[in-house]
Amino acid sequence: MKTVFIFVEGKADQKFFKDYFNFLSSKDIRFKDVFKIIEIGGKDNLKNRIATIKENMEQHIPTLLIFDADSVENEGGFEKRCSEIEDFRKEKELNFEYFLLPNHKDDGDLENLLEKITNSDNNEIFSCWGKYEKCLENIEIKGKKLKLPARKTKMYAYLEVLNGNPSYEKRDYTDSEHWNLENEFLKPLKKFFEKFV
Repeated sequence: MKTVFIFVEGKADQKFFKDYFNFLSSKDIRFKDVFKIIEIGGKDNLKNRIATIKENMEQHIPTLLIFDADSVENEGGFEKRCSEIEDFRKEKELNFEYFLLPNHKDDGDLENLLEKITNSDNNEIFSCWGKYEKCLENIEIKGKKLKLPARKTKMYAYLEVLNGNPSYEKRDYTDSEHWNLENEFLKPLKKFFEKFV
């Protein structure tokens, strides 16, 4: 079977999918060595991969995109991202499949997905984080409301309090003390990948 190319936005996505496929391979041999995960440095760099996608099309090699749906607040959202990707695909006459994180139906991103699949034994950490955000919402400094920390910060904090090393390079998503890769939330993603194995 030919390798399936997956374009992802960043290194954190690449690390997650590498671990996820290792996990899937340990449960189901069909997933072993099928996917090649390529980080492209953000959705706007997809235009730099047109030649690769066309080459894959000629060789009948499947190409997948796994991007963040993002939210309306950051000029995205599930509907808008779908529309942009469809327009790009049509305009450039490309053939590829795509899945938008967190679950291919809601606004969000990798961090939303990660929060959903954390080990439920650690839920208290997020309860504390919620109180921290609520506290910040009520503070004004020099007449200005504070900006809440990004969701990436929440995931860094989650890992930092558990093991002192929050960097995405050192994360091990197969570590069941921190993550649950059997979580129901990952079912749509797994189903998407099953079409290609």
